[in-house]
Amino acid sequence: MLLSVLVPIVAWAVGLAVTAYVAYRVVRAGVRDGIREARSERDPGRGPDRFE
Repeated sequence: MLLSVLVPIVAWAVGLAVTAYVAYRVVRAGVRDGIREARSERDPGRGPDRFE
């Protein structure tokens, strides 16, 4: 009985944690790209397009 209650709760919690982690990584990558793009606009010598 206890196991049949705990397994779905643990599975839901793990799924929620994985979803939150992936969302965090996506947001952080977007913030980093935004900062990099802003730097390249402000200072053309910096940023991803400096080697072109």
